Amino acid sequence: MQIYRVSDPDWATSAELVLNEPEQPDTANLVLGAETRHPVQFVVFTAATPEGTWSPELDARLTLLDNDLRPFEWQGPSERQYLSPDRQVAILIQPEGHSWIASIYRDGSPVGLSAMAFHPAPAAAQAPRLRCRVCRSTAKALAVAIVAAAGAAGAGIALPAALIAAVGAFLGVATAAAVAFINSVLGDVASVVADKLCLAAGLCP
Repeated sequence: MQIYRVSDPDWATSAELVLNEPEQPDTANLVLGAETRHPVQFVVFTAATPEGTWSPELDARLTLLDNDLRPFEWQGPSERQYLSPDRQVAILIQPEGHSWIASIYRDGSPVGLSAMAFHPAPAAAQAPRLRCRVCRSTAKALAVAIVAAAGAAGAGIALPAALIAAVGAFLGVATAAAVAFINSVLGDVASVVADKLCLAAGLCP
């Protein structure tokens, strides 16, 4: 089991847990702690392949837990929260606190659990290009969520309101522009979506 973390206190925090060996446990927990003094605008958790590829055939599901390791009580899809029917994408908009726990279950096949907390400073403290690499690393979970939603949209399922809100917050745009961005990356893999997110946010050349 490998765990990778990237953090910029004035931008975002990400964590990724990878289970890619059969002898590793089928259940594991990942703690996402936002190391920042700024409010958290959203958090995203996604289950995908270790390479970050979302697949409808992936047999894995995630559960959000509170600090007492009790399952988070979802109130149904809304502009503030979303849990996909397959339990591979979870989104919270303007959540309380700065720490969250996600549990991942798999059927023995390789899986990666990615998480992102978005907490930008009101005014950037670094030059945009210095943040490009961090942006690409931290945007992985949001990119996988977009790819998963795009796949569902292709099957006639509406885009989740919470995902639209998260993309709008990340890009600093209104709802219509966020929807337009999501529609513009239909068919792209998560790594390409992450690059386009950072480019659209003005953090990568």
